[in-house]
Amino acid sequence: MRIKGTLSQAGNEIRTQQMHKLIQNPFYFGEMLIKTKQYPHKYEPLISRAMFNQCQKVLNTRGNTKAVKETKYPFLYRGLITCGVSGRQITCDLKKARYFYLICRDPDDVGKKIWIKQESVDKQIRRALLPLQFSKRFMTEVHNYIDESDNTENLICKNLNNEVNHLDKQVDKLTQLLLDDSITQDIYQRKVSVLHQKRDETLSIIDGYDTGNDDLSEALKVLLTLSNSEFALFNSSKTAVKRELLFCCFRTCR
Repeated sequence: MRIKGTLSQAGNEIRTQQMHKLIQNPFYFGEMLIKTKQYPHKYEPLISRAMFNQCQKVLNTRGNTKAVKETKYPFLYRGLITCGVSGRQITCDLKKARYFYLICRDPDDVGKKIWIKQESVDKQIRRALLPLQFSKRFMTEVHNYIDESDNTENLICKNLNNEVNHLDKQVDKLTQLLLDDSITQDIYQRKVSVLHQKRDETLSIIDGYDTGNDDLSEALKVLLTLSNSEFALFNSSKTAVKRELLFCCFRTCR
């Protein structure tokens, strides 16, 4: 399954699995994942931990949702909207083979149906998607900023790798001193242990930069591209693609 018309940094269509992975990354609320453990990073969080947890809660309940019954006609909002008052699922119907309606029960009288034209809901969705469009200048500035940040991180990683090489050389010197009987085994073990600890800590920092920064840069560009395309995709795509777009942007509409 792919989000058609939206491309990743590499020029490939963005798959739903990619988006699923991105929104499960704790990097965006302030922590990076290193060898199955989470550590705070220095970047400004994009979202709060509460929002991240709420997102995970929605993801975890997706597998438990009731399957939407297939219908004869390709209703755009089938199974996607619930009543904000009663919590009942909104149904769809077609009249005179051309007019699409959404139907909900009156909260005060469940025996009474309320009919809403689909065009009215379409307008509300477009109003919600319209602010997500960005100017070309804004997109260019953000992409340039991300690229500049990547260059800065690459320089930091280069310096950290130089530090690792320096620590390795110090270990080699200590080893040579031990072989020359210039230091005792006890002193050697104690000093080498400290150097190895510093080396491991530095490598962990490098690993965090490599993993976190690459994921963040790609995620930002993907999300910007997707957000900037949503309005156009909704207006130009067929029903199946529109449904995927709505499912991605508005998991629970009320």
